[in-house]
Amino acid sequence: MWKLALAAYVISFTADLFDGMAARAFNQTSKFGAVLDMVTDRCSTALLLSVLAIIYPKYFQIYLLLMALDISSHWMQMKAAGQMHHKSSSRNFVVSFYYDNYYFFGYCCVGAEFFYIFMYALRFCPEEWYKQYVYMIAFYVMLPGCAIKQFVNVCQLAAASTAIASGDAKDANEKKQ
Repeated sequence: MWKLALAAYVISFTADLFDGMAARAFNQTSKFGAVLDMVTDRCSTALLLSVLAIIYPKYFQIYLLLMALDISSHWMQMKAAGQMHHKSSSRNFVVSFYYDNYYFFGYCCVGAEFFYIFMYALRFCPEEWYKQYVYMIAFYVMLPGCAIKQFVNVCQLAAASTAIASGDAKDANEKKQ
């Protein structure tokens, strides 16, 4: 059963990549599609992190923190972006660099998701020789991308929060005048 769950998640993750490419290629992008894509990404990742929190109880709080950071940073970025696309609205250098460099962005996203996927596989895989390879790929190839993505999420959360608070302060100052 774990292999089926793993395959379904990988297929879903891969399809998500190609549906965005197809939407851009056929000029079928929309604000609704961008939001729907982000929401489904956040839900998928949250569900996987929830499963990891259950099967690795020692790291329960870390997985919950990663989930909260992922959801809150993206939600705040969407709110701060207003009518702009969330990937093009940040004034923060780190966040802008992350979204503007497609291959770097891709490595971090794939690194994070596949680190989580490999952690799931490591829990259930019975073959020791296979576990060694999965462990090496997870920790030496995917974990750096995952760690960078979490750093970007912190920067994104801070920058978006600052932008929203600045907007609130501006509105409050204008009301006083």
